[in-house]
Amino acid sequence: MSFSINPCKACNKRFSSCDINALNNCVYDTAAAFLNATSIDEVDKSSLAQNAKDCIDLSKSALGRSQCAFRLSEPPIFQQVPNYFPDLFYKTRNKERALKMCEDMCSNTPYPNECKERCQTQADAVVLKEGYKNDYKHQSKKDPFAFYLGFTLFAIFFIFIIVLFIKIIFIK
Repeated sequence: MSFSINPCKACNKRFSSCDINALNNCVYDTAAAFLNATSIDEVDKSSLAQNAKDCIDLSKSALGRSQCAFRLSEPPIFQQVPNYFPDLFYKTRNKERALKMCEDMCSNTPYPNECKERCQTQADAVVLKEGYKNDYKHQSKKDPFAFYLGFTLFAIFFIFIIVLFIKIIFIK
């Protein structure tokens, strides 16, 4: 399965661009969760940092603010609410199943509602690539006729070439 992580998409779904501080916190928290980062410095050194910066810059532009007129600092990363979803998703490779398991695990935390919100936001950050299938290993099990037909035709062609080559060599 091929996927990408887009914290901007998930946080824009949850917050409007008018609440830029909450959006900023959400984007960096979501990126930190998938990186298993404990500080903003770890996020800044990752590939998700550009996604977060671009997201905040777009939100500033939507508000009519420039980079010079409105400086928004990177937020601290808080660890009081657990981030179960990224690990569950990496283990199961199934977005819906990981989300369900994450919400179940949140019931036993001190902040179950915020934990469930984080699960949903983190699930929304996973963007599955369309049209990608990694089922070549099992193609012969799905359609053995096509596999055996192709193999048989290849074998006959190969034998024909060998016989032709032997005739050419020994006839002269």
